[in-house]
Amino acid sequence: MQFDHWQRWGVALDDVSFANAWLALGLVHAVPPDALREVRSLPHGLWWYFPATWPPAAGTPQQWAQAGREFAQAANKPLRLRVYADALNEPILPWYRLLGEARPAPDSVSLRIEPPRSHLDVQWPLRCGALTEPAWRVLESVSPLWPSSKIARMRRLGREQTNCDLLVHRAPLKSLLQTLLDLPYGIRANVIVAHAGQADWGEERTLLDAVLDMTRASGFILVPPTPEGNALVQLLNGFAAELSHAQTVDVALALAAKHHKQHELVAGFTEQLAAFTLKDLGPRYNSRLEALPRGTELDLSKVGQSSDWLARGVAGGGRSGGGPRRSMLTTDDRYVAVETVTVIPEEMVFDSEHQGGATMAEIGDALARATPPPAAQEKRMARFLQQKSFVRRDNELQEASEGFYAGLPAIVRVRIGAPEQGWDASPSEFPIDRLPPDLERWNLTVWLTEPDHLPQPLKRQISLPRDGNSTEAEFQFKPWGLPRFEGRLTVLHRGRVIQTAVLRAGVVLPEHPRAKNDAPTLGSEIVVRYRIGELDARREFDVALVANHDSQERPLLAAVSAKAAWVKDLKQIADIAKDINKLFDPVAQVVDDYADGLDGKNGVAFLIQLAGTGSWLYEYLNTSLGDPANNPLTAQAEYIQIVSTRPDAVVPLELVYDYAVPDDDAVVCKHWRRAVRAGRCPASCSHSSGKTVCPLGFWGLRKVIERHAGTPDLEKNSNVLLYLQSEPGRTNDTLHLDGACVLGSSDRVQTADVTDLKKTLKQHCGKPPRYAKDWDEWETLVTKHHPTLLVALAHTDGKTSNVTLEIGGKRKRTITLRDTHVFPPPTKDRQPPLVALIGCDVAGTADDYGNHVLVFRARGAAVVIGTIATVFGQHAARVAQQLVAGMLPIGPPGPVRLGELIRDVRRQALLDNLLMPLCLVAYGDADWFLARESE
Repeated sequence: MQFDHWQRWGVALDDVSFANAWLALGLVHAVPPDALREVRSLPHGLWWYFPATWPPAAGTPQQWAQAGREFAQAANKPLRLRVYADALNEPILPWYRLLGEARPAPDSVSLRIEPPRSHLDVQWPLRCGALTEPAWRVLESVSPLWPSSKIARMRRLGREQTNCDLLVHRAPLKSLLQTLLDLPYGIRANVIVAHAGQADWGEERTLLDAVLDMTRASGFILVPPTPEGNALVQLLNGFAAELSHAQTVDVALALAAKHHKQHELVAGFTEQLAAFTLKDLGPRYNSRLEALPRGTELDLSKVGQSSDWLARGVAGGGRSGGGPRRSMLTTDDRYVAVETVTVIPEEMVFDSEHQGGATMAEIGDALARATPPPAAQEKRMARFLQQKSFVRRDNELQEASEGFYAGLPAIVRVRIGAPEQGWDASPSEFPIDRLPPDLERWNLTVWLTEPDHLPQPLKRQISLPRDGNSTEAEFQFKPWGLPRFEGRLTVLHRGRVIQTAVLRAGVVLPEHPRAKNDAPTLGSEIVVRYRIGELDARREFDVALVANHDSQERPLLAAVSAKAAWVKDLKQIADIAKDINKLFDPVAQVVDDYADGLDGKNGVAFLIQLAGTGSWLYEYLNTSLGDPANNPLTAQAEYIQIVSTRPDAVVPLELVYDYAVPDDDAVVCKHWRRAVRAGRCPASCSHSSGKTVCPLGFWGLRKVIERHAGTPDLEKNSNVLLYLQSEPGRTNDTLHLDGACVLGSSDRVQTADVTDLKKTLKQHCGKPPRYAKDWDEWETLVTKHHPTLLVALAHTDGKTSNVTLEIGGKRKRTITLRDTHVFPPPTKDRQPPLVALIGCDVAGTADDYGNHVLVFRARGAAVVIGTIATVFGQHAARVAQQLVAGMLPIGPPGPVRLGELIRDVRRQALLDNLLMPLCLVAYGDADWFLARESE
């Protein structure tokens, strides 16, 4: 090994002298030691190379040691060593550590790295994240320490929070890599902190490169394994403290390591990250301040009195001393109009953690909380999904003013921007205000799918700034010979659909005459208005599904994620959905025959039949789901979003069954209760035998499924074809369900069953429900009391536009329901209600009853819970009781997300021997928390 040769070469030197010689050898690449006179300090640090020539061309070990000492004494401070080329076949720590032992010691030593996909976005306060419990315990210990308690935020990384500055892992890189590979979603970090391994550096770098690539990190810190976490706790807190002093990242780490006697570290950073200091946030903060619309209120009360601002590097744009003029303040003295504020990092003092570092953290928090005025938010929203299409003919690129040519290259450029001549815009505004406000730009995934013209879906990325137009995505393809092109453009953020639009155009052979009005045009079909707000408040999903019909009335399912996509014909699935409804009929009508649930023979027979039908659903989906190229779009995906653009495009994903198809004489797995309680099967269970049937084979008991639906019949705005609203945001992410409750019931439900439901509502909501004898009284009660929970045990009848809902023996056409039946004005500062429609197929799998859900959503409901099978009389009341008890359990636990709650209600129902709740579905954002007011 080369380093062994160098150690033998310098065996006559003491430790410090050898370290000085080693420093000099790498600076001049083994040329004579007097060449050190030519070495100059560089802005990004001084490059150091592992000596490649042994022995050196000239000079004794003593001469090299002297040269290194003299250079370190004369070098311009700070002396930041950047290891530009290292030795992959050596253990790194012995020779790397030696560089820091030279005297005078360099201010920092770090490897220069170039990760393939690094994306630097340092936030302040510093975000420290952990994926495992050992790492989280370290962060819990760091959190209360000064100054981390002020300038750092600890995060449990997962679906809700996937981004951080420091990703801390209390294990070697191999363990971290496996952890990342096992996750169905991506984690983003700026710096990786993990344990150093014992292997040669080449093997370690292979693991490291994979981790950096997956996380898009710009740096790493490898620490030695220790029995206790205290050493790492002190190092992390010290690192944050030094960063708050506006040290460069590499120097901040070196100072923290020196202060806490952590000498066996190996660190590597990109040039950009190594040179980053807290002062670099000043221009970014000012850009964000300038971009915020006039009238935005900024709470800078934590920065101190306005008279102190200038001393802290914040100019208020008013009188001397930095204080804002009184006219610049808002009606609340805590707030200042954003246009009056400027950050001046050059005038900040960073000697103490109480000074510049704390001020930067307070400004960062204030910017994240800044709320533009409503008019400005509406203007910012006025950006549209747009396209501009071209064809290449006779080696010339021409506008596709008359459509596409079969077999000739076509180019479609897509962006999000303000209306502009030459760009075809969708009729719906792109929901910019629902994207994360704490980022200056967002990276969105755009898919183009077209089953008849594209052999594979096409994926591109666009970058959307806070204001202005996005970058352009360019799709290139050659249409096939069919006469119509109907592509779907789907925009994703964090694995969820933001907007989806149809691109329509004519297609003819090049020698045929063109038809008029066949130019490519966009038609918006659905805008899912997510209030993504902060990234912390939104969870990442694994796959999004869009169910729709094309112009030939062909039912299609487009599945997309950040990695893969496919299109599936839904015709066979629609037929199976009707079979599922028929299977539930006897269970719904003859309650006593299924009273024992899965402990009775009728319940077991039903489960076997349902699993067989659900297996067909999986079979039709599995032609794409099972393709390894679609990972993670596999049956292992746990979080799924489905958007239906028509009532009859409902796909009963909850009843997909992906275990082995059970035999007719199969038995229920003996471990089923244990499995359902835990949400996973014991390791000893086999899912490949048809001798058993297991409830956890159904997706509705294993997965979180978020549903949205829209219909052109219910448009609220002439420019918006499909309308969705009432999504959780930064300030209203919880639905409190213990306020007023309105209950209505069909005459087909027995009085005793309604009485039992009233008792359940009183017990779990804390007050008795207000009972509506008919729809007129329902409207009166809703208008007067503004209930947070609406429960209707309704009977439905009729078809299409004549579909009705009946309570109290009186029918009402669903389309005639008004806001006053659901969420009446005034709505300011009020939460939208949750609506439970438990009756005859109100979610619309088997028949054309999906409009019930759509109407209640369009009238303001935050969530509508229904069923995808017929539920009669006594069962309707019992399903409603189970739902209420699950939504508002007495005592702990606290708030639960809607997606998990509906899954838990289905599980608990089976444990309580109820089968009908298997068909419960929820329309609305799965991220809503449900809780009592007191919680």
